[in-house]
This record gives sequence, C-alpha cells and structure tokens, in this order.
Amino acid sequence: MEDDVPRAAAPQQPARRYVNHMELLVALSDIRIDFGQLQPGNAVPQHPVQLVTSPDFLLTMQREIVGAVDRYQRRFGTIVHSTAPGGLSG
Repeated sequence: MEDDVPRAAAPQQPARRYVNHMELLVALSDIRIDFGQLQPGNAVPQHPVQLVTSPDFLLTMQREIVGAVDRYQRRFGTIVHSTAPGGLSG
C-alpha cells in the first residue's frame, strides 16, 4: 500500500533578503558580516542577516564573489559603482 509510505517533505527554499549595506567585524578567529538595507531618508541601516565564518572560508567567499562579478560583467557589461550610500540611486 503506497499510501502508507511517508513522503519526504518538499525542500524548503531559504529566506531571501535584498541587501545594499554591510558591516564587517574582524577578529582573530572569525569574521562577522552583517547584511542589511539602507533606505532613502533613513541614516541607520537595518541588519537582519548576520554571517559568522572563519578567515579561511572568507578567502573562499572572496574567490567566489570575484568570479561572480567577472561572469556578470562579461555577460551584462561593466557595473557602474554608485557613489550613493548603500548603492542607492535617485
């Protein structure tokens, strides 16, 4: 009887948040990266996401992020860096 067999739950997608601001705290044994949003008219960013990692893994993250930026620019063109706080424009 197939109906008696428990079915695996569908994998849940991780929460997604838009970020345009980050703060870094560097210590000997770990790196803390606070990600958040800086909104127009609000000088204080909200940081709902915090990552804590090792200095070793930070190098892996650097390599992956640099590679992603390179792939993006090859596909879509040069990224124009905004001078507005948090990359906000307008």
